[in-house]
Amino acid sequence: MVVDLCEYVLGTPPCDPDESFPSFRSSSDRHRQSRPPCLTIIRHMFHLLQMKRQTGVIETEQLHPFLMTDLAMLPHVERRIEAAQRTVDEVEARLTSLLTEQRQIEANLERCRQEEKEYQERIQDDQHGLEKMQSKQSQLLKKVMDHKYCRPIVWHCFLGSAER
Repeated sequence: MVVDLCEYVLGTPPCDPDESFPSFRSSSDRHRQSRPPCLTIIRHMFHLLQMKRQTGVIETEQLHPFLMTDLAMLPHVERRIEAAQRTVDEVEARLTSLLTEQRQIEANLERCRQEEKEYQERIQDDQHGLEKMQSKQSQLLKKVMDHKYCRPIVWHCFLGSAER
């Protein structure tokens, strides 16, 4: 039976049908398309454990209480598993969306940092250029003031305007 279950999990039907476990054979094809494989495997594991418990192969005290439930509980368990899977799918989709959004935000942030860096470099270049121009202007003014032909004119302009 365990071999049959393993072969079912692997997806290859056994060559020799096991008549002592007909529900596995009949349900495997029926459930293969309609349910996720994990749910069908759970159903068959429950059936297998129930059979072993009934035949005395496994002592009842050794089983987890959840495994001792009746097979009638399986649809409820399957619905809960399907609901959990839907929740996982929704969370994965949301996480994928958030990761995509995060990558876009990081790309925009990097672009903004690069633009800010370029802007700061331009500001520094402009300030350096302004300082050079101011230095040149003060040097030119000093040359004009110190020039031998300009000095008397400058003094005359200042003195002449002061006398008037």
